[in-house]
Amino acid sequence: LKPLPGSVSVDQLYQVNSERDHDVLKSLGGFAGIAGSLGVDITTGVKDEEQAAKLRAEYGRNDFETADPKSLFSLFLEQLQDPTLILLMVLALLSTVLGVAIEEEREELGWVDG
Repeated sequence: LKPLPGSVSVDQLYQVNSERDHDVLKSLGGFAGIAGSLGVDITTGVKDEEQAAKLRAEYGRNDFETADPKSLFSLFLEQLQDPTLILLMVLALLSTVLGVAIEEEREELGWVDG
């Protein structure tokens, strides 16, 4: 069954587009059914600017919201919350403290390359 012209709701288009709901897509008659309900040719698109304005008024603009880019500092702070990185930093600090605190280790190992 193909839907009647104008019978596609914004919620149904959202489910098909954003949620990838194949059941809703099938119930609307596939992409051809959606195009038919919107009065749009599937190969050429909208007929003219008047039709585009009408569809834009009813369904909204055909674009996605863009997220603001993150700063380099915020990306750095996010990476510092990684449990593996935290463990490595704690162990490096512990190794440094023990290397400074235990004099025998410093004298025995001295400067180690590699």
